[in-house]
Parts: sequence; structure tokens; C-alpha cells
Amino acid sequence: DWSHVDVLRLCHLKLETDGIACVCKYVIKGIEACRAEFSGKDGVVAKTMEYLEAIEEAKTASEPTLIYLIQHFKLVREHIPTLHLNSIAVWATILENMPMTAMIRNLGKMSSIG
Repeated sequence: DWSHVDVLRLCHLKLETDGIACVCKYVIKGIEACRAEFSGKDGVVAKTMEYLEAIEEAKTASEPTLIYLIQHFKLVREHIPTLHLNSIAVWATILENMPMTAMIRNLGKMSSIG
């Protein structure tokens, strides 16, 4: 079975910008490889790294920190660890920027927690 990562590795992408290269490196090799190659760069790459670091931090964040990350980086439901998907405060924060179709898709979960 082939995964998306396998396809990205084998197609030998010729990436036109460092921002896209940073995201692809993250998908293929993870945040540590991104830090090694792209730390200290500025512009779009710095903003991309900041966003990727926020996604990584969200994986283990406490609820107040997670709420801050959602607000500051506009993280979406898919970035939120399962542990925090039963929190009314987290859902209220996600809902602020949630598109209509995503809101409809998640109505059952939001109704079940209050």
C-alpha cells in the first residue's frame, strides 16, 4: 500500500518556494527536520514555521494554551487532540471561525457536550 508520504518522497518534487518546501518537509519528515533546515529563516518561512510549531504544541497543550493557539493561529477542529473535543470552551473558540459546512458537520458533537 502506498501512502501520500511515499508518493511525495518518490516524485522528487522541485519546489519553487521555501514556504512550500517547509510544509513538504514537515509532512514527510516531521517538525524536527523542519527545525533543522528552516530555523532562523525569515519572511514566509518564519511564519510557516511558527504555524507548524503551533500545530505541534496543540498536540500536547493544556486547555487554556490550546484556546490561545486556536485564537492566535486559527487552528481548526482537525488540529485539536481528541482529549479536548469534550470541552465547551474549546468548541466555543473553534466555532468563532468555523465555516458553515464544518459547523453543520459537527452539530451532533457540539449538541452532545452542551
